[in-house]
Amino acid sequence: HAVLCGAGYNLRWLMRAVQRLGLKALLLRLQLDAMLRAISGLAPTRDGNRSLIVG
Repeated sequence: HAVLCGAGYNLRWLMRAVQRLGLKALLLRLQLDAMLRAISGLAPTRDGNRSLIVG
């Protein structure tokens, strides 16, 4: 229980910091990229291109 309370506190602190620093657009972009990768099954490679993940 204590670990989950600590994790919740840290997440709330992080979200307040993001809002205070005006990083909302960056956070939304990162979230959108993660969702698109999960949906499409594509992952970025080191050279910036995307390749299909098999298996």
